[in-house]
Amino acid sequence: MMMLQITGIVLMIIGIICVLYGVFVFSKERQPEQEASYLEKSILSSFGDKAEEIDKTIDEFDKVSGEVLTQLDEKYNELLFLYSLIDDKKQEVAGLSAHTPQITQKLSEFQELAQDGAAGKKFKNAKHGEVKRLIESGKSIADTAKELRIGQGEVRLILELGRMQEM
Repeated sequence: MMMLQITGIVLMIIGIICVLYGVFVFSKERQPEQEASYLEKSILSSFGDKAEEIDKTIDEFDKVSGEVLTQLDEKYNELLFLYSLIDDKKQEVAGLSAHTPQITQKLSEFQELAQDGAAGKKFKNAKHGEVKRLIESGKSIADTAKELRIGQGEVRLILELGRMQEM
């Protein structure tokens, strides 16, 4: 008996479900212009709004990325300029270091002249001693002037002053 009641209830539930399904299917066939329900329309509208927001965000991102790219390009060009300056300075230092032995030699010669002057030789300054040394070594006035980068008249004047001091 219990089983019969349960079977009857199940059959009734199945019948109700079939009726509801039939009503739902027939109501859709009768109103084809109302395919999208209110829920579907609101979802589509929400997606449209979100798509517009995404488009605006993408446009803003494009603007910002363009500015960043421009700034990066400027900084890159500045770095290239600085690297070229560094290379120029390296070459300049290399050129100066090539002259270091000559500068050291000249310095030692001037130190010797200064010591000679302190030991009793009467030279007004190192240039006078250098002129006298070059002339005594057999160089001409023109060669001496060229080597010391002074005028020939100055060389003659220094020689005359040296002769006067020796008297």
